[in-house]
Amino acid sequence: MWGANAVNGVINIITRRARDTQGNLLVAGAGSEESAFASFRHGGTAGDGHYRVWGKAFARDESVTPDGHTANDYWRAGRLGFRGDWTMGDGHRLTLSGQAYYGPSGDSWQTPDISSPVGVTLTDMRQTAHGAFLLARNEWTLQGGSEAAVQAYVAAGELEIEGAFKEQRTTVDLDFQHRILLGERHDLIWGLGYRYSRDDIGSAGFIGIQPQKRGFSLASAFIQDEITRLPDTLRLLLGLRLEDNSFSGFAPLPNVRMIWTPSVNQSLWGSVSRALRIPSRAELDGRVDASVIPARSPINPTPLPILISNIPDDRDLGNETLTAYEVGYRHQFAPALSADVALFYNLYDDLRGQMIGSPRLVLAPPQPYILRPVIPDDSLKARTKGVEIAVDWSPLPWWRIQPIYSYLDLHAWSKTGDPASLLSVATLNANSPQHQWSLRSSMALSERQQFDLWLRHAGKLGDSGSPLYVPAYTTLDLRYAWRPTRDFELSLVGQNLLDGQHPESVSSLLPSRNLEIQRGYYLKARWQF
Repeated sequence: MWGANAVNGVINIITRRARDTQGNLLVAGAGSEESAFASFRHGGTAGDGHYRVWGKAFARDESVTPDGHTANDYWRAGRLGFRGDWTMGDGHRLTLSGQAYYGPSGDSWQTPDISSPVGVTLTDMRQTAHGAFLLARNEWTLQGGSEAAVQAYVAAGELEIEGAFKEQRTTVDLDFQHRILLGERHDLIWGLGYRYSRDDIGSAGFIGIQPQKRGFSLASAFIQDEITRLPDTLRLLLGLRLEDNSFSGFAPLPNVRMIWTPSVNQSLWGSVSRALRIPSRAELDGRVDASVIPARSPINPTPLPILISNIPDDRDLGNETLTAYEVGYRHQFAPALSADVALFYNLYDDLRGQMIGSPRLVLAPPQPYILRPVIPDDSLKARTKGVEIAVDWSPLPWWRIQPIYSYLDLHAWSKTGDPASLLSVATLNANSPQHQWSLRSSMALSERQQFDLWLRHAGKLGDSGSPLYVPAYTTLDLRYAWRPTRDFELSLVGQNLLDGQHPESVSSLLPSRNLEIQRGYYLKARWQF
């Protein structure tokens, strides 16, 4: 079931059970962009259960600016974690997992500066993130064959951007689910959930958050029934999720899905769903100085600089909403050939836009300036439609080919016509390429050799001459792997091989410099024992 903040889909993270990762695994590598990385995993038994402990660390090189200079966006990170699974004597299945992380990284920001003749100052920023979480889950079977599960999760973390921002956050999440089989046709699941998150955000310079401390709560309930109407051919899924949160209130989220399998080698499916995005803490309480228009410039003939700042006011920001319509078809032409086609049509409402507030004179050091506030609102709507086509073909027993194509037609518009809202429309319309395709090829050259290829293409973003413009690009990744023994593998990987560097996006939110992705190589060793 889709819930809060699933407007652009969901990421379903599934970790393997501890008993499926027994033994030891060591991985290490180094290269040009992937400077160095290493990981380990150990799995064993503990009483009537299994466990694993693991760790990983990496260091990634900096990107480059369009003129070839380093961008200071290095990234280092390390993680340690564990998972244990036990089957208790009374039939309860207990899972306990946890993780801790630490990672410094860098960036270069073009921060607004009213005293600069060009309106910005280039500043190298350093940020650090660290935290941990612990999760416990218990599953059991009730009398009559129904199944229940309860899960508890607690996380604490901190993100600091030196000289600008520091966030400390603690989150507690509780979840209960109950599955009941009603006869031969109904598979019913219902559940309850509650999440509470508390933050403490300090800010300075061009970023401001008020109030500094705030809590957020989200309560939810859902029910879902999977109905088999015709034996093995037609299934209907009806679902409803109810959510109430402390930022934007109550919202119902219905979901209807159908799948028809007229034969063993083909299926047709369709769905209608509603999802939402809750306004963020930054949208409700955050101030970000976006840019400065220097004094006596072509668009500011006054003797004072103009500071454009995103500043929320007292109006309530609602949820961004999505109504999604999808239909798809899958055909298994032969054991080695299948194809999937999916069509979608999405309607978005109350998307985050902006409106221009009244200017005012600010008499403050280092010099007076004109403040031009830009206020977030719900002024945008959008429509997307498109198609996705995927083929999976093995022309030979040792060769697999997977071509994919997607087409996206995105159209956003403003409900108010405010100049700031129209700027948000232009940014949104330039946010996604219209055409994308990729080709994956995997060849088992011999029992101990593997050769993989990934060719992908993304269409242009925005229009030529626009500050949001990114030209279309095509990239190629290659991988050759050799296993001298059954348990040990060496691989050589080349990434983005067709160009020395290329852009893939333009920063439009935070004042980061535009970056380009470089060609890279790395060598990797993997030993499982």
